[in-house]
Amino acid sequence: MNFFSRKNLLGETQTVTCRIERDPTSGSFGLSLNDHNRITKVAKGSPSEKAKLIVFDRIIKVDGAPLDGPIKKFAEGKQALLLTVERPPKEMYRAIVDQENAEGSQAYSAPKPPPGPPPSAKAAEEGTEILTFILSKGPQEIFGLEVSPENVVLAVDADSAGQRCGLKANDLILKVDGAPLKEPISGLLAKGLLAKKASNSVALTVQRGIRLGRAISTTEHALHGEL
Repeated sequence: MNFFSRKNLLGETQTVTCRIERDPTSGSFGLSLNDHNRITKVAKGSPSEKAKLIVFDRIIKVDGAPLDGPIKKFAEGKQALLLTVERPPKEMYRAIVDQENAEGSQAYSAPKPPPGPPPSAKAAEEGTEILTFILSKGPQEIFGLEVSPENVVLAVDADSAGQRCGLKANDLILKVDGAPLKEPISGLLAKGLLAKKASNSVALTVQRGIRLGRAISTTEHALHGEL
């Protein structure tokens, strides 16, 4: 399981991102939630506990997309999920319980600090966006991608795992399972990136809409072979 967070000052809400996979025996993530996608119970020894999710965490995004309803419908049929959660400080627990336990309640939202300059302003001006995809393949299937040594997607095969998850040519791969990519992804795959995973899936964070202002190597690396 991969886990990372953006920590705010003491007493403020944290934003936490983690990846969970269903338990191979029970088929469950090991979570109970209220109507607002807030965690009310984490099963002991479950994938969610191993991913360091805790009671009072509220899931706000799945696979990089904002939630607009109960997470159950988004999780159906998926073996793995990339979750973004809000983690409130303990001093907010009582206010959360009081508000969210009321009939017809809305999700509790902590007061937000004054906004600073958006970190993605430069990217937005250039027409780019940051997206996260869960790339999964069957036992005898290949990912169907060709990627340059600079981690730019050169081609996506038709009807492949790469096409199904939404990847496109010219996407720049930035992160793998939340960790910044510091070498060609083909090298990671050659080292057995998925060897210790419960399923043949990986979360890729990409930048889309970039304008390539430098030459890209013509050497193509297919994501297949030992995978």
